[in-house]
Amino acid sequence: MDLLQEQLLGAWRIHESKTSSLIDAVKQAGLQCTLSTRGGRTVGQQLVHVHAVRISMLENMRKDLLEGVPKLGRAQGHDKKLLRKGLRASGKAVEKLIRTTPDGKVKLFKGGLVTFVAYLIAHESHHRGGIVLTLKQCKHPLSKDDYWKLWGWSKVPPAR
Repeated sequence: MDLLQEQLLGAWRIHESKTSSLIDAVKQAGLQCTLSTRGGRTVGQQLVHVHAVRISMLENMRKDLLEGVPKLGRAQGHDKKLLRKGLRASGKAVEKLIRTTPDGKVKLFKGGLVTFVAYLIAHESHHRGGIVLTLKQCKHPLSKDDYWKLWGWSKVPPAR
């Protein structure tokens, strides 16, 4: 694996650790919070959406990487164990994509692998921000410690 792949993998792992920290920090009642008045996604369903987007993209790029990755439905967004399992599995599939794409070329993204991973990180960070706001507005805010765990990007977590 070359230096760029190692750095990209490190950035992905840091990003994944932030999503994992968020899931750990959200209380069960918080998973069911929503700011929508018209049937929009709950906090848990936003996390299911993140997982579903990963799967959708990978199905069109490298379906072989999705073996053993469970799909999650809207109702499963309120089960922390299933959310953790699904997001961990789809995150590992993205790691495999990074490790097995030495030329950086992927279907769907003309900018290649780096652009694709940047897209995922941007998309998922957008949802993390929405989740934090929803929890705050619904009177289920994260603790200060849990909130700041979402921002520490200085250490690359080990492979899971």
